[in-house]
Amino acid sequence: MTAPDAAEIAVLQGEIPAEGIVSLLTEIEASCATGALVFEVDGEPWEVVLVAGQIATDQPERADGEDAFERLLELRAGTYWVYQRLPPLPVSSGGATRREGSLAVHVPADLMNYCERAGLSGQLTFEAKGQRAEILYEGGELSTIRLDGVEDLNDVFAWEEGSFRVDAKTLADVASTKLLHESLPAPPRPASEPPLLGIVEVALASILREREERRPGSRTGPLMPSLPLPRAGDTLPPPTHRPRGPRRDATVKVIYLGGAPAARGLTDTSTRHVRDDVTAEMVLPEATRGRMTPEPSPPRKNIAAPKGVREGGGSGEIAMAAADATTPDGMLHVNKPEDDFSPGTTLLWILVVLVVAVAMLALLAQLPPLE
Repeated sequence: MTAPDAAEIAVLQGEIPAEGIVSLLTEIEASCATGALVFEVDGEPWEVVLVAGQIATDQPERADGEDAFERLLELRAGTYWVYQRLPPLPVSSGGATRREGSLAVHVPADLMNYCERAGLSGQLTFEAKGQRAEILYEGGELSTIRLDGVEDLNDVFAWEEGSFRVDAKTLADVASTKLLHESLPAPPRPASEPPLLGIVEVALASILREREERRPGSRTGPLMPSLPLPRAGDTLPPPTHRPRGPRRDATVKVIYLGGAPAARGLTDTSTRHVRDDVTAEMVLPEATRGRMTPEPSPPRKNIAAPKGVREGGGSGEIAMAAADATTPDGMLHVNKPEDDFSPGTTLLWILVVLVVAVAMLALLAQLPPLE
């Protein structure tokens, strides 16, 4: 087995304790790195393949026929290193720590899935037409997005041209890049333009949903190769890392630079309809049947009088004042129970019934008796 490439940087390293490497597997798993766990035996480098921080089922065969993982379990001293190595990515160039290619081939959503499946600690960069999106990952989890010249984050997920680049970094490098992103000042803006929205918190679930919904409908990216499965066995502790998938309360910091962001796309996805008539904003008077004590209405205002409208008011206030002054009182009448059951009306109906009854009796009295 050859030694790691000089360009590779270990995301984790330490000493193998006297009780063996098993006690450190949980710490190694927490790195979520896909790559290799490297150790030395008699000055010769050996390596064990990792997938998302766990020991992979498929391990490369050695020329001497020995099992590298079994030899690792036997060690009670020495140093180990965990190297992050990017998995194969079709139609791209680069090496173990960098992959780059074209967005005309790979869909942004697929590239983000690639970084998450690989447990990337590093940065995914998209560039197109002078616009740039930098997406930071920590152990396969999206943590920060920095946008330069992009007005709406969701637009990035629909890009069909441009370039991408994946850079694997150590966790320390990711943390320093994250701090650098947040500390960079926004470019100056003319006083006549609205201020920039610096940093906003966006729900991770919302980002994952939007990136899938905005996939370019005209094409799909190449099929991604599957990763090896993690090994299970009695000699290994059960996996303890959090399950894959975003937490409901997880948020991502989105940093806008170089352009006014479309904040509406981040906070409100509902459909809004705009009306030209201002009367649609009027509040209609309450008219509930059976209300016993109607509220007293305010004095009528004359729309022609200057005092009827507050000075400096807008067109909405003028329209409301005009409607208040010209609405007939009959349209604002509230039907009350006493309107339907008046005593005078009841007495009149009784007198009418009595008169009809007396008239019928008089008519019957004039009829000849029956023989």
